[in-house]
Amino acid sequence: MTFPDLFRLYIWLVDVIRQSNGITLEEINKKWSRTGLCDGRPMSRSSFIRHKDAIADIFGIKISCTRDGGYRYKLEDRDIFNRDNVQNWMISTLSVNNVLTEGLSLNDRIIIEPVASSAWLGEIIKAMKTSTVVTIEYQKYNTSKAKEYRIEPYCLKLFRRRWYVMGVKHGDGEFRTFSLDRIKTLEQTDDRFEISDCFSASEFYRDSYGVMRDTRTEVEHVIIRAYGIEAKQMDDLPIHWSQRKLEGEDDKHTDFELRLRPTADFISHLMSRGSNIKVVEPSWLADQIREFHRRAAEMYDEEDGETAEQI
Repeated sequence: MTFPDLFRLYIWLVDVIRQSNGITLEEINKKWSRTGLCDGRPMSRSSFIRHKDAIADIFGIKISCTRDGGYRYKLEDRDIFNRDNVQNWMISTLSVNNVLTEGLSLNDRIIIEPVASSAWLGEIIKAMKTSTVVTIEYQKYNTSKAKEYRIEPYCLKLFRRRWYVMGVKHGDGEFRTFSLDRIKTLEQTDDRFEISDCFSASEFYRDSYGVMRDTRTEVEHVIIRAYGIEAKQMDDLPIHWSQRKLEGEDDKHTDFELRLRPTADFISHLMSRGSNIKVVEPSWLADQIREFHRRAAEMYDEEDGETAEQI
């Protein structure tokens, strides 16, 4: 078996064991026989043990065995897939890739979103590993020319199908965030930087909705009232790690509390939900959302008026 096929096998095994509450090798082989990776032969116990050990070495995922019900295998730490980390994202992505590979004959019946641009991703990861300062030419949407920055790349974040690098401007210590698809050129320099062992990207963005981290915006307790299906969607897909459901829901709405900085990207998300949600607290945020909706309505009224005059 080639290494790519072995890698697919490892991901398949993790996925099968993850979905079970304990599974025997015989049950694994029944599922194995129905995959495109199977060569017609069952997976021997010695082969399974080798694969299990390789999964622990490569992914840090340990598979344990219990004798209850006859040598059943399960993940030692099932909560690993509930964490927002690279390991979880990678395994989930590879698992989906395995499924899609099985369905290549249905490629005209499976629709996916465009993949996030990975331009400069490898160069930035290299700079992060070696603590190397990089020089970039970066062009914002509202400017006609690119501007040069020397940055110390601290971390990467994937948000809404876009990769962002957060770094410190070399020499002044100012934190800045750059979208990789707006970087025109990138060069490694001979300069090095030091990053504190205490730095944690997840802690850095702990109070952020997306990639904005404006410390001038205070952390707030935000209460959102969701109506109808929106409440169920928010329950299934929380919009922030701090989200929790408040008591007192009824058939018409459910209240959720979040603790974060209500920056522009968060406000943009709230606006996108239209009349499906209402901000209850804080009052200044509710007033701002109301004002934005009022302006949007006025724009439609103005355009209707212009159209009427043209006709």
